[in-house]
Amino acid sequence: TELPDVVSRVLMTEYPGFVITDVDYETDMGQSIYEVKLEKGNTKWNVHVNPSGAIVKKKQRTLNTAQANAAMVADFESRFPNASSVVWYSYSPDERVEVIPTDWDYNMDVTDYEVRFMSDGTEYVAYYDNGTWVRSDIHTFDASKLPASVNQSINKEFAGYSIKDVDREDNATRVVYEVELQKGTDKCKIHYAADGSIVKKKCRTDGVKSKS
Repeated sequence: TELPDVVSRVLMTEYPGFVITDVDYETDMGQSIYEVKLEKGNTKWNVHVNPSGAIVKKKQRTLNTAQANAAMVADFESRFPNASSVVWYSYSPDERVEVIPTDWDYNMDVTDYEVRFMSDGTEYVAYYDNGTWVRSDIHTFDASKLPASVNQSINKEFAGYSIKDVDREDNATRVVYEVELQKGTDKCKIHYAADGSIVKKKCRTDGVKSKS
């Protein structure tokens, strides 16, 4: 949500249909760069964009399909019985995201798997570490399906804000909703537990950044 509008417009134009999965902001020798990771299907881009919206570097990656063993397939089918368009891939360690949407730690490597699939019109990705399911992500979660408890928390603390984007991650112990909110130039990214409690938040209000 903190990407400059000119950078967001360039990414939407050059990579239509792609979902932003991670953003890093780097400064070096007085120059600033936004390093943006985008995904669509089995295609991934790592794009470096300067604050003026010029693409200075880009790299495309395509996930390699893989053959999952019978135990993983059986576990997947029991967890996601309505899945369609299922494709298994080898996990790409250098695409690992450390802190989105929470600070859970995973130790996956090239021997592990990710499986991409559709369910109820939504694209999912699930991850298997050493043959065991560890989490699943929805990068384009339908905000209308947020739990009532989360909506109540938003309305109480962020009245007047609009929901710009919602991601969902499930793991073995909990579900977290990453909600991006905006009111004018004020922006917040809130990580909510399913009961509506805030796991962590990061805001920019009146130009001042805060996090907790």
